Amino acid sequence: ATDSDPRGASGGDSNKAGPDEASDDSGGDTSPGGGSVCDEQPLSVAREGGRVMILQDLSYSMSLAVPKGSDAVKWTSAKAALSSVLTDPAFDSIEFGFDSFPDWGACGTGLLQHDCSEDGAQTIANLISDIEIAYEANTPLYCAMARYLDPTFAPALSSKDKPSYLLVVSDGQPTCSTDCLTEEVGETSPLPSELGKLTAQLAQNGIETFIIGFQYTSTDDPEYLEAIAHSGGTGFGVIMADDQEQLEQALSTITGTVLTCNFTLEAPDAAADPNLVNFYFDDDESAIPLDEGCQKGVGWTWTDEEHTQIELCKDACDTLMSGDVEKVVAKFGCQTVVV
Repeated sequence: ATDSDPRGASGGDSNKAGPDEASDDSGGDTSPGGGSVCDEQPLSVAREGGRVMILQDLSYSMSLAVPKGSDAVKWTSAKAALSSVLTDPAFDSIEFGFDSFPDWGACGTGLLQHDCSEDGAQTIANLISDIEIAYEANTPLYCAMARYLDPTFAPALSSKDKPSYLLVVSDGQPTCSTDCLTEEVGETSPLPSELGKLTAQLAQNGIETFIIGFQYTSTDDPEYLEAIAHSGGTGFGVIMADDQEQLEQALSTITGTVLTCNFTLEAPDAAADPNLVNFYFDDDESAIPLDEGCQKGVGWTWTDEEHTQIELCKDACDTLMSGDVEKVVAKFGCQTVVV
């Protein structure tokens, strides 16, 4: 993915039309067996997102200026990158949460500052502006992640109704014990294999993990991050970021993949007939075909009895995820194209 990766597009409002704005001229879909143009009621559809808990390393090294000779502080750069992504309208449908470590002493296990919620993005953007780093803060990464094995720790993230992800941003290897009731530092640090096993347990519990190494120093062992990425269940490897711009790109790439191939119709007119509807990518004149139950895996299908939500089947979903599509548009009033 690149900086212009459009996979996070939510449909926008540019093609949204109200109930009184139906078109009766060109642009209509033709039925498979005829050449007549149908009346239309164009309507944008909103893409659904999952839940993302940002787990931010706030160890002392995050307060240092990097690269050398620069006045840029790691945490200052990270805050700017996080705020940019959190306030991007393309990711409005994602429920964000924010967690950080440590929270007490050198190796406090962490502080859940906001569980995932619909208003999480703006709340987090506001709260991180006031967060400072303590001088003795170390890196209890293992214990910070282990808290998510308890479904009551962050109930929203642990609920099963949406895909859930832990997004870890760290600048160095763990320096704290796997005994989460102590403040031990140094020789008791977890092995990469222990982090891998923990990450696999989280994935089995429905929480997959992404890992970003931000300004990860050459003296730190990347095997720790690699163990998390290998067991995270997302298919992503370790993503390294050396500055604010790269971190913002990494966050945007990851966040874009969290958006699903499920869509909700934005309040269609009561008179709209769900048996006369077609869906299109962008301005493509070829309709995505109805594929009931995704039996053939090529088109779209309804996912609710009220006919307000759809899912793109595998082939259509792959097209959407390719990065070449910005939005999906619904048009009522024309015979539905069937696969």
